Amino acid sequence: MKKFIFMALMLGISAHVAAEPSATYIGKIKSLYSHERDSTPYFGIELEGEMDNNPCGSALRFFIKSPNLVSELHISMLLAAHLANKTVEISNANATDLQRCHGQYPTFNFVKIL
Repeated sequence: MKKFIFMALMLGISAHVAAEPSATYIGKIKSLYSHERDSTPYFGIELEGEMDNNPCGSALRFFIKSPNLVSELHISMLLAAHLANKTVEISNANATDLQRCHGQYPTFNFVKIL
């Protein structure tokens, strides 16, 4: 019985995580930039196409993140992919609700060069 309850709870948790809105983009990077708006700096990724969904607002061509939260690995991968004109996958699917948005723009926590 305990095993059944544990499995039911795990399935419920899995369904809840999968149902959370996230932003995912597969395509090329148009530009990478650092910007400051109202004394708040941020690192941005402008996309050549549009992401599938933006749970933070209506902008579908930008991922934004505070510069101090962007890992060196992600910056290196994004720069290499952009310079080599490679297709990338960028997502915020594994972020918590609080980490998922930077204002009206989605953040990112997953970068993969395809």
